[in-house]
Amino acid sequence: MHCWCVIPAAAIGCLWLLIPVELDINEVLPGVVSFLDAQRSGGVLPNATMAMYPWLQPSGAADPVPGGFYVGADYVKYSAPMATSMAFLAWSILEFQQGYTRAGVYDQVVATLRYGTEYLIRCHRSPGEYIVQIGNPADYVVDLQRGSGSWGLPQDMPPDRTAHVITNSSTGGSDALAAAAAALAAASVTLNRTHPDLAHEALSHSKQLYEMASSLQLLNHSYCGAVIPCQGLAVPLPDPGASGAAAVAAEGRAAANSSGAVEVSWEAYPSESVYDDMAWAAAWLHKATGVAMYLA
Repeated sequence: MHCWCVIPAAAIGCLWLLIPVELDINEVLPGVVSFLDAQRSGGVLPNATMAMYPWLQPSGAADPVPGGFYVGADYVKYSAPMATSMAFLAWSILEFQQGYTRAGVYDQVVATLRYGTEYLIRCHRSPGEYIVQIGNPADYVVDLQRGSGSWGLPQDMPPDRTAHVITNSSTGGSDALAAAAAALAAASVTLNRTHPDLAHEALSHSKQLYEMASSLQLLNHSYCGAVIPCQGLAVPLPDPGASGAAAVAAEGRAAANSSGAVEVSWEAYPSESVYDDMAWAAAWLHKATGVAMYLA
């Protein structure tokens, strides 16, 4: 599985283990949840988040699929790590509902899960199509020391908002499809009591995505390379805080293109196998449905 559990939603689920005992979890959680909400794309931020980040404005409203979250240090929407984040978030709500309630953020964190769930459903725009990424990480390379990232406001992001799609005829992508299936199955379990209609819709899409992932699984090819590049070279953004071309060229991972411009390597959420993601999805589908087939 990709190293996606280090991003904010997964961190929420681990807070009870990671926060020193002298800190009050009830004081920490509101800031953590609002930090995740600050990564929202395509809509007005919750009031609690706007109070902490008053300079943020709605962004990404014209994306091919509005909504979702910016996962990394740029404004690309990576559906695969976003899905894993939502699965961990759903799991944490199941396990620690009382803690969220005591901290006064239960309603907010459920709304965050709903927001991510609705985006993943919209990415599955037909039974044989799933949007795995919107935007191009190569547009956000700053310099070698900092790699890919953006120091601008989301409303000023680069204009390339291309939607990259996995289809039934793709030569890989089971990992991203299975991650989405797991997230939607986990969300269906978590939201079943409070939002049964959304839970039912999420489970329906989860089953379809898992079936699609299974049909591509024999190829054992990640969406990285088969559908989109997850690494490459790019000319850094002009940035007043960058260390300059001389420092970049001094590093071994920099190269010059045919025009002489210095290029810097970038990498975005690579994946090495599909089988762990398939198992993750099957486990959540079994929990959501009770059907033994998913454990076979």
